[in-house]
Amino acid sequence: KSFVSHISPTWIVAFTICMLILTAALIYAIFSLLRRQREKDALIAAKAENDRREAQLAAAERSNEERNQFFSNISHDMRTPLNAILGFSELAGKQADVPPAVRDYLDKIHSSGAILLELINDTLTLSKISSGKLSLHLQPIDSNTLTAPITIPLRGAAEQKNISFILDDHTRRRRIMADTLNAQKILLNLLSNAIKYT
Repeated sequence: KSFVSHISPTWIVAFTICMLILTAALIYAIFSLLRRQREKDALIAAKAENDRREAQLAAAERSNEERNQFFSNISHDMRTPLNAILGFSELAGKQADVPPAVRDYLDKIHSSGAILLELINDTLTLSKISSGKLSLHLQPIDSNTLTAPITIPLRGAAEQKNISFILDDHTRRRRIMADTLNAQKILLNLLSNAIKYT
């Protein structure tokens, strides 16, 4: 009591203020540490989520690449024997002593084989598109030259369904830049569907 009574009230007030300031600073430091810890935890969680998404994306890309490779390989492997079937059926059909019924069968084998070859080529094209490896071979071509080869099979298909197929080739000829094979496939698909569903 004597010690306390000798202390000036000013010192006691100053000491109390200092203690309050230290307490406030300590509380602020504790809350700052807690906030930083929460931010750190949130960053760790976000990084983990990001890593998980990147792993999923990498797995999806790997799966897509494997699928494209599979389609590419199987398309190539299927085209080899199919080309032999088409070639031999065409050679057999050119023989002079082939009975009409057998020639009809050979024509149907060749026609069906050609359709199957187109489907295989389309599968390979889709595989190239999805993998970003499809390259267009643009070249100047006459517009009539582009359409003439595809009209032969289309006329036959139209005649079988009694559909009038008219190619208006009296329009002014134009030179265009196009990937001939792909442009012809697009036109053939569109017109084949038009004939099929008419």
